[in-house]
Amino acid sequence: MKKNDSGSFENQLISRIEDIKEAITESDLVVISSNQFYAVGLKYLPLEYDAPFVTAKGTECLAGIIIETAEDNEIPIAEDSPTARILFHNTDVGEFIPPELYGIVSKIFAHAYEITGKLD
Repeated sequence: MKKNDSGSFENQLISRIEDIKEAITESDLVVISSNQFYAVGLKYLPLEYDAPFVTAKGTECLAGIIIETAEDNEIPIAEDSPTARILFHNTDVGEFIPPELYGIVSKIFAHAYEITGKLD
């Protein structure tokens, strides 16, 4: 009987989802598109780095998992469709945001911090 590889695919998928959830719990902010098709987690450590970096990203179902995890962990969620799309398509997990997004992302962070009162 031929071994079915679907078990390893399922294990890989479960592992990826767990990694995304863990990354989001360490994030400071999640930027989403208005239709929730895109979601990108960001972390900013100003004493260590000059710019925020991407902690996780996903579309469709993975975006939903990112959003749900952020909600469950009280991570601020900001809706900004153009920024979410640009971040998704132009960065990889672990990369810093592009310099051309510093201005808009800093405004999104400031607004999120203003609403939540979180500065850590």
